[in-house]
Amino acid sequence: MPEESSSLRIDPITGDHFDDLLPLVDPEKKTGVLASAWGQLRQHVHAHTSRPEHLDLNAIFLEIVRLEVLMYPIVRDWKQPLSNQEWEHLESQSKLLEQQQERLKKLSLQFRRSRPNEYPEAAALFNRAQATTQELRNTWSSFRREWRDYKREWEAINAQRRQVRQKQRKEGPSTAPEIELPEYPALPAVFRRDHWLVQRLIVRILEVELRLRTLPKSEEDDGRHPGVKFLVGELRRVFQRTQGFELLDKIKLIQQRNAQLIQELEPAFGEAIVTPDLHDKEHPTSEPKPAAPPPKAEKPEQKNHSKLWLLAGLAVLVIIGGGLFFLPTNPQPPPIKRLKFNPKGTTLTADSPEQSKLQSGGLDTLLASFDLDFGIKDADPRMLRLNDAKGSERQSLINELLEEFGQEARFLFANAKGTALFWMGELEQFTNPQQVRKALENLERRLKRIRSLFTEIGANPKNSRVVPDLVDGEPTYALESMTADGEPIRIYVDGEGVRLRLSNGQFMPQKLSPQAARKRLAQP
Repeated sequence: MPEESSSLRIDPITGDHFDDLLPLVDPEKKTGVLASAWGQLRQHVHAHTSRPEHLDLNAIFLEIVRLEVLMYPIVRDWKQPLSNQEWEHLESQSKLLEQQQERLKKLSLQFRRSRPNEYPEAAALFNRAQATTQELRNTWSSFRREWRDYKREWEAINAQRRQVRQKQRKEGPSTAPEIELPEYPALPAVFRRDHWLVQRLIVRILEVELRLRTLPKSEEDDGRHPGVKFLVGELRRVFQRTQGFELLDKIKLIQQRNAQLIQELEPAFGEAIVTPDLHDKEHPTSEPKPAAPPPKAEKPEQKNHSKLWLLAGLAVLVIIGGGLFFLPTNPQPPPIKRLKFNPKGTTLTADSPEQSKLQSGGLDTLLASFDLDFGIKDADPRMLRLNDAKGSERQSLINELLEEFGQEARFLFANAKGTALFWMGELEQFTNPQQVRKALENLERRLKRIRSLFTEIGANPKNSRVVPDLVDGEPTYALESMTADGEPIRIYVDGEGVRLRLSNGQFMPQKLSPQAARKRLAQP
């Protein structure tokens, strides 16, 4: 419903024509659609008339997204591989998307319970936001998996090529035909930055609109329309990014339309949108450099002192360098001998007849004697191929199992080599029942410690739970909880004390007592 602000009428975000944005970033359709978008932009610039009494946020949002899609390929190369900074940013974005999806679920449930008569009007927006959020998460997960598999294949092939070259050097020139080197895998597709941008903007504006419709106004609200504030932020982004490209006709056209949209939004925003701090003196695509302080005039006494300190520093560096040069070097450690398992007799595979495959009946009795939170599964072809699979094939099998049974999947299953434990993507093979019993005893001990810690530190059951985890590839359990300021944290117990892993994935350097861990949870 439109919102009245004094004499200004504000039409909300409706989600209409959002699908019209997707052809702009579709590799098969974008060529013709982008040409049409440029023509539409020229028409809007020449036909613009100010409407101070009416503000259509949905239409303005569509125009801003088109501006950003048309602008970015000119001011920035979208086809280059992701930098380390971009990779870290997208990794953090994927975590934010997961949190955003949970917020939208709670918001939808709350709205449906409190105002069931009004919910059908917002149901389409909730569904669109949830679907787009899930698509973004799948996009990043798939891209990351492709590059991980490519890296592993590349390393494996590189090792093979090294072995071939070493063999050729040892044998020397011969009349034998030259061995063909294995070819490197094909490079995965470049990350589609434009598609990510459009979908991310859609999700963000939908969340802003849904929170506006669902949640009551807080006391900290500055009185400005949240949708207007969001669009103002995007207009400022376009203004900053296009600085320094005024000689290009297309960028000049984008700047003109951006200025018109700024003119439309300023009455609702209540202050100037383009402020002096937005005028960046540096190139818009480069990181701003800190301003160098003016040189200070040094006194003669200060100069003499500086020279003395410089000479002393150089002397210390020479002494340290000489000492390091004469330090004894450690001898090369002997190679580690590894045992190879050579099965005798018939080896069962995924292609073995059903009656020949191992049964897991004997494991039921063994597992029943332990207080653990996982069970036994009948082996299927994917599980049986895990031991022998390598590289991308192995990772593909693991991903299929995790998708089917969940990211926290863990179970025992029987195979030709004995018993195997599948734990959240890691596989541990046991050749005899004694090894299985020892591993289960270890897991039971860790689970009891964590459950005891749950009670000892007084963790809040609403935001705390015992979860399976992997530390250095080893199965274990952790207590997942939150600090006083809402930071997720995981707590582990070993023989020496309590370890805390922060939300960035890093362990705290020192080990704590349960009492100290309890205090840490209560502190921001």
